[in-house]
Amino acid sequence: MARGKETTFMGQGSRFPDTIWSIILQAKESGSENYMKYMSVLASMYWRPVYKYIRVIWNKSVEDAKDLTQEFFTNILEKDYLKNISPENGRFRTYVIISLKHFLINMKDKRTAKKRGGDSITLSIEASDTDIAANNRSISNPELFFDQEWAQTVISRSLRILKDDLES
Repeated sequence: MARGKETTFMGQGSRFPDTIWSIILQAKESGSENYMKYMSVLASMYWRPVYKYIRVIWNKSVEDAKDLTQEFFTNILEKDYLKNISPENGRFRTYVIISLKHFLINMKDKRTAKKRGGDSITLSIEASDTDIAANNRSISNPELFFDQEWAQTVISRSLRILKDDLES
């Protein structure tokens, strides 16, 4: 169950998942018959961590963070950004965070340009949610925050697997 006003869409975890290159490499083949299946798997794995990053680092409301997260994944699909990805180019989570930062900066620039052009956009900011307060460690380095979220996912998954093994 989510705390405060946080969303429960796409699950409870807010940590970045470990990289599963077999899924990523399948997801980059936009012409394949299983493309959408693998993209769906990737989106479900990365949705919560991307959402959490937008909420905490960019200080967005629940609804704004959900909208931006959805737009981020739609952007990846529409522009086929995964086509040039490979394990030799580095970590996938690094690719995601860099892509996410560029996307958010572009979105901010678009909204700022609209404001200057006379269009008004109202952004709701909710910085006092319980979940954000609990996770608001000193965020002086957003990349470190992103990596900590990812590392905690790896640990959580490992503990879950170990628990399941012990119970069986």
